[in-house]
Amino acid sequence: MPLTGIFLIPASTATDSSPLQELLTRLSAAYNPTPLAPWTVHHRLFRSTPDGSTSSKPLGTRYLQILSLPHVSARTTVAITSTSTSQAGDSHGAAPEPTTIITVPPGAATSDFNHLLLSKFGPLWQPRMMLTVSHGQAFQIGDFVARLGELKQISGPGASGVQIGRGAVCEIEWTAGGEEGELGMQAGRTVIRGFWEGLGITDKGTREWFWRPEVVGTEREEMARIWLEVLRLRG
Repeated sequence: MPLTGIFLIPASTATDSSPLQELLTRLSAAYNPTPLAPWTVHHRLFRSTPDGSTSSKPLGTRYLQILSLPHVSARTTVAITSTSTSQAGDSHGAAPEPTTIITVPPGAATSDFNHLLLSKFGPLWQPRMMLTVSHGQAFQIGDFVARLGELKQISGPGASGVQIGRGAVCEIEWTAGGEEGELGMQAGRTVIRGFWEGLGITDKGTREWFWRPEVVGTEREEMARIWLEVLRLRG
C-alpha cells in the first residue's frame, strides 16, 4: 500500500518569509515534477476549559480538533485527545493517540457541527488556533506524489482574520508502497527520507512524521491521524 511522510520546516519568526519558495525551487532543480491539482488543509484546535474538579483523578487537558483534508476524504474528521497521565504518550515519546475520532459528512453537516460546538458547547471548549494550507501545490515525480504548501495561522474571527506564516509543509507519498509490517514500514521510511534528502534541505529545524505500523486503520484514517498530530503540536 502507499506510504506517506510529512515534513515541516517551521518559520524561524512570526515575520519570517515562508520556506515554501525554496522548497519549490529545489524540487524543480532535483526532479522533473509534473503538476497536479491544488490541495488544501483546514484545521481548528480547541482546548478543554480548566477542570475545577477536586477528584484525585482529574481529566487532564483535552484537545478537540476539526480537520478537513479534501485530497484524502470529503468527510471532516473530529478528534478528541487527552493528555492525562495514562494518555501522555509511550516510552518512546510518541504523542498521545486520539481517544475519540468521528467523521462528519461535508457541506451543511460540517457547518452545523461547528455552529453547535461554538454556540452550545462553548463553556467546555476554548478556541485555540486555526491553521490552514491554501492553494497548496502538488506534483507527480515517478512513483512519488509531493504536496507542498505554506502553513498559516489565522488570528481573528473567521477565515478572514490576519494570517501568520508558520512554515512550509511537504507531504510525500510513495505510491509504489512496499511490503506490509514493520520491515516494510522501515524500508518505506528510508525511501521517503531519500526523496526528501534529495532536495538538499538541511539545518532548518525540520520535523517529520510517518505512518505508525502499530496503528491499524484505513488509508484515510491513517492520513488523518498523522495530520492531527502535526497540527496539534503546532498549537
